[in-house]
Amino acid sequence: LGDFEGGIDYIRQGIKQIPQFLTPLQYAVINDKLGNFNTAIKFFNFASQIEPDDPESYYGEGIAMYRTGNYSKALESVKKSLELIENAKK
Repeated sequence: LGDFEGGIDYIRQGIKQIPQFLTPLQYAVINDKLGNFNTAIKFFNFASQIEPDDPESYYGEGIAMYRTGNYSKALESVKKSLELIENAKK
């Protein structure tokens, strides 16, 4: 418990060995946490194509875009996420 680096290594090995068992959103989140922001952005985008009404993929994409310095695209993605959340409440 508390071995963050060991856990990250374990996840990296798992990604290499069994990526077919992860959803695009899960793969995006893992890559975002590992600092692989460009890969994360690609998979957040892919996830949003599969489930266009899921705000989580747009939000994650926005955060990853922000981390790469692409602030205007980050804002677009986060706004889309918020829009989907608001529409779901109606």
